Amino acid sequence: MNTLYTPQTSAQLIELANLLTNNDSRQAFELILNHASFGHHFGGHMGLTLVNCVTIKGKPTMRADALAGICRNSGLVRRLQVVNHTDRLCVIECERSDETAGVVHTFEFTWQMAEQMGLTRNSNWSRMPRQMLRARCVAMACRAVWPDAVSGIYTADEMADSLDLSDRERFEITTQSLGEDDVRYEQSQKPQPQRPPQPSRPPQAAAPQQTRSQYDFSNEQAFWSVIAEHDINADEVRGVLHRLSEDVSVMSPAELEAFFYEHCLFAVTRLTANVPSEWWALPETKRNVVHEGYVAESACLSLFEPAFYGPRLTQPAWVEVMRHVNHLTDDEQRSEGVSVLRQMQPADWSALDYVKSF
Repeated sequence: MNTLYTPQTSAQLIELANLLTNNDSRQAFELILNHASFGHHFGGHMGLTLVNCVTIKGKPTMRADALAGICRNSGLVRRLQVVNHTDRLCVIECERSDETAGVVHTFEFTWQMAEQMGLTRNSNWSRMPRQMLRARCVAMACRAVWPDAVSGIYTADEMADSLDLSDRERFEITTQSLGEDDVRYEQSQKPQPQRPPQPSRPPQAAAPQQTRSQYDFSNEQAFWSVIAEHDINADEVRGVLHRLSEDVSVMSPAELEAFFYEHCLFAVTRLTANVPSEWWALPETKRNVVHEGYVAESACLSLFEPAFYGPRLTQPAWVEVMRHVNHLTDDEQRSEGVSVLRQMQPADWSALDYVKSF
């Protein structure tokens, strides 16, 4: 490693940060922050840290390709290959070098998944669909298959989509992260020709780490089995159904899953009538009553503001990660789990695989 770009003292660190950022104090501080967070992945090389990392509102993040590079440099990658890539989906196959040859982990990220997560409202997705789908699929695959190499790191485009940014800020951060810096925001706003309808494709096996349900909600009987599995009083659930004039016998699997997480899993929603869907926006006194109810069941929620975790309680992946973290007893693991909850995309099932690897 070239020691010219590898500072040995704090004085050298500051000097090199100023040199690489042309004495821009804000950029120099961000480079130092990124180096402290991720520099070890690049052998302490400040130049590599600069080109591979992005700071968003004080949060250090990485480019998606940098995540893949770290995995490859770890020596644990036998194969990390994009096998299908269009503006509607990206499919990646992965093999670890320390697993039996032929064990393949397959990941898929589709435009439909992005729509379900509410991502496609952002112009970076509508203007760069192929790049965005590939970045998400790469990050999902790397975190799930090589957590020992990347330790739950989230990429700049993921962070940008999860924070309250203007569309311009989000677009500029994302283009920088994906190496599309030459695309200007004003250019991206020009009307684009409409894509012709895409032909349907044969059904494919669901990606094991992302498009999945934690439980079987295939029919009414399966739903009640899940209720029993969680030691939930069935009469309480019937009370909710009566109160909401709902009938699980006519619900689709997706509707059964949504109903379970929104109304059944937590006692506060089963037993408290008329909890508004956006309870976290209530006046403080009323909000705290609901908050205390959730904390009584899941103590780790006390570490989050209601406005943060409230909207996520209808997202199965985030809820399952939270429930797992809530049962961790090791302080270091629990701290790491809380960090994952703060950074993960709410529908990212690979985060559950990561926290289960502790």
